[in-house]
Amino acid sequence: MLIIVNGTVGVGKTWVARTLLCQLDDAAYIEGDVLGFVSDNLIATQSRQKLALNVACDLISAYRRLGARTIVFDSLFLSPDLMEDFIQRVGEPARVFYLSAETRSLSARILKRGRPQAEREVSETQEVERNQRGRFLNGALGFEIKTDNMSPDEIADLIKKKAFE
Repeated sequence: MLIIVNGTVGVGKTWVARTLLCQLDDAAYIEGDVLGFVSDNLIATQSRQKLALNVACDLISAYRRLGARTIVFDSLFLSPDLMEDFIQRVGEPARVFYLSAETRSLSARILKRGRPQAEREVSETQEVERNQRGRFLNGALGFEIKTDNMSPDEIADLIKKKAFE
C-alpha cells in the first residue's frame, strides 16, 4: 500500500506522515520536501517535481525490496496530472489523503515559522489550493481531511482507517 499525504504548505503533511509512520508496522517514509518538492522553502516548479518523482519511484522500489509493506509519502503535488502519472508509474494500490485547513489557519502556521519568504509562501499556497480543489477533492483521487481542529494522532488514525478498510 502506498499512502500519499498531500496538501499545501503549512497544512501538517510532514507531522501527520511521521505520526502515521510510527503507528504502522513494516512501513517506510519518503519526505517530498527532501526530494525537491519544496525548493529553498518555496514550492518547486512542475518540471522539478517530475525529477523528484523519478527519485521517489526508485525509493519505493528499494523500500519494497527491503520488505516495507506500506510506504507513506508526504508531498505537495502541484497538479492532479502529476499525481496520476506518479501512481500509474508506481503500479501499486495507492490511497491519497489531501490535508486542508482554513486559509486563516494556513497563513498563521506559515507566518509563525518566521521565514523571510513567508508572505510569498502564503500567496503560493493559496494559488496551489485553488488549482487542486477541483480534481483532488471531487473524490476521484482520494479523501480530504481538514486539519484545523485535529491532532496528528487523530488524523493518522483516520488515514489508517480509510486506507485499510
